[in-house]
This record gives sequence, structure tokens and C-alpha cells, in this order.
Amino acid sequence: IVLENIRSHANIAQSAEDQYLEMLMNLKTDQQKQDVKKIKVELQRIEKRLSEVSAIIKRLYEDLALGRINEERYDDMYCGLNEEEKELKNKQKTLQKELDKTSEVFQNVEKFIPLIRKYTDIQELNAYILNELIKRIVVHEKTIGDDGKKTQKVEIYYKFVGVVEIE
Repeated sequence: IVLENIRSHANIAQSAEDQYLEMLMNLKTDQQKQDVKKIKVELQRIEKRLSEVSAIIKRLYEDLALGRINEERYDDMYCGLNEEEKELKNKQKTLQKELDKTSEVFQNVEKFIPLIRKYTDIQELNAYILNELIKRIVVHEKTIGDDGKKTQKVEIYYKFVGVVEIE
């Protein structure tokens, strides 16, 4: 199954490189667009909350300076707000890194095309080829259909592009 899959990807990459590249880009882009949209919404929410927390801290300090609240109350409130601010900033950094990773998708697809094209006439698999092309292979449980036919799904995760189903 793996050998056949590699051959079919290599042949398509060899014979219709532009269409194959576009198919890989579309596959990854569709997934990434959804992820990017969610990340951007979350980043906006975090930025809004960070500005609110900052404004609250300033008002809280003013209240302390003007004697509207006592120092003990200020310390309690400040600690909670400060902790929330740290958590928000950490989450913001994490989400920004995820957003940066999405731009790598296009570079990865471009790295994959020449790699898979090398194996157009592959006759047998060996450890070198598997290590160069494949990140991991997931073999699912065997299922038995109503007609008694046994099937087993195998997912091949290629380096740089992940699972790519050829229609």
C-alpha cells in the first residue's frame, strides 16, 4: 500500500506538477484558513482583554493613591490582575507562533515536490526512502462490512505535507 501510494504521488508530481502543487496548496490552505481565522479571533479577544486589564490596573493604582481603597485590597486585586495579564501574554505568544507556522505551509509544499519526484520509478521500499518521505504511518483497526469483506484504513503522513488523499 505504501509503495503504491508513493508511486502514485510521484507520478502525479512528475506528469502534472502544477496541478499537484495546486492540489497540495489547496488542501493545506483550506485547513489553514480555518485555523488562521480562529487564531486571529482569539488574538483579538486577548488583545482587547489585555488593554482592559491594563486600564483596570491604572485605575486601581489611582484609587490607592487617592485613598479610595486600602493597600490590602489593592494588593489582592493587583495580584489577580497581574496573574491574568501574564497568562494572556503567554497565550498571545503561543497563538502568534501558531500563526507564524501557517506561513511555513507553502514552503513545505515546495520542498515536498522535488522530494517525491525522485521516486517516480521506485521498485521497492527501503529504510532510506521511508525515512526521507514519510513522517509516520497509522494503521487503523480492521473493519468487517455487511458483506463480510474486511478492510483496514492506512494513513500515510508524508513529511512536509501530512496526509494527502489522491482522488
